[in-house]
Amino acid sequence: YVLYDGVPDAAELDRITANAPRQEAGRFTERDLVLSRANKSVRLFAHVTERLQAGQQPDTDMIRSVGYLMRTTAVYGNGKFGIADRRLIADRP
Repeated sequence: YVLYDGVPDAAELDRITANAPRQEAGRFTERDLVLSRANKSVRLFAHVTERLQAGQQPDTDMIRSVGYLMRTTAVYGNGKFGIADRRLIADRP
């Protein structure tokens, strides 16, 4: 996924959608602040989705046994792969 600086227009969404899955091989710009990837527990994600859609809470024992719903496997920023350098946003509150 990409943390984007602002609200992307249709062309930017197309660019991000095409490039984010490619990770290091993709093309990014200074409007992209962070590039990351994550894995999800397919079994737990399906369980949580089903329970919440039914207006119920997920099973806490199942959550404990799996340990994660989603987990990051890489996070890139600070100029890597063409992503915005920290200096571009350093003065923001």
